[in-house]
Amino acid sequence: MCGGRMEDIPCSRVGHIYRKYVPYKVPAGVSLARNLKRVAEVWMDEYAEHIYQRRPEYRHLSAGDVAAQKKLRSSLNCKSFKWFMTKIAWDLPKFYPPVEPPAAAWGEIHNVGTGLCADTKHGALGSPLRLESCVRGRGEAAWNNMQVFTFTWREDIRPGDPQHTKKFCFDAISHTSPVTLYDCHSMKGNQLWKYRQVRQAAWAGQGNRLGLEKEADKHAAVPPSFPPPRAHSLTHLSHKPAMPDFSVIRERPEIQDVCVKPLGS
Repeated sequence: MCGGRMEDIPCSRVGHIYRKYVPYKVPAGVSLARNLKRVAEVWMDEYAEHIYQRRPEYRHLSAGDVAAQKKLRSSLNCKSFKWFMTKIAWDLPKFYPPVEPPAAAWGEIHNVGTGLCADTKHGALGSPLRLESCVRGRGEAAWNNMQVFTFTWREDIRPGDPQHTKKFCFDAISHTSPVTLYDCHSMKGNQLWKYRQVRQAAWAGQGNRLGLEKEADKHAAVPPSFPPPRAHSLTHLSHKPAMPDFSVIRERPEIQDVCVKPLGS
């Protein structure tokens, strides 16, 4: 933004040397938030509003006096942050959109063959995703805490409704392993899922449907052989008459035409 250049040097390497301990104290309280706001106020122009929309508590936080920093930017004839986003970081919104896109779908994941639902009540990180008796009839609170899932714009599946998703995702290492709950990494791969028009979730690693290995099993998996129609596939319910305002799945039209296919094809 202020001149100079960035060079991509062939065969260059960057290394990190980690200390066994931190030899200085990290400020507590709002020090980090205050510094982030100072950067936003000096350099980000109108884009700072996106930060305040996501972190409303920053809006009224005092950034201190930044007049000297703004004067320096002006004297150096620095370009705008919009220029930076257009010319330098043009691909950044693809991975970190300024405004969070709406979820593709959310609701209950229901196994048609057994009548059971995906459940995270007892699910710890790394544990297999279990199927339990559906609880939506017991009231909104119980349903929301245990058996609500969101298929996000990142094409991963997370526990919780779109406004309260957790930071762990459905994860499948291979078609021989169970579906587990793991920290979301937003890098697709083993957490990339596709949502079919027939309301079936499928693991993109092999194109296999999310379902059960066998009828008596209570652990979700991505078995390589497709089950008989409507036998074991896990599906979102598109409408639950008992709680229409809370349970209707939200869908984006552009997601509906996405077909299930292996990565890289």
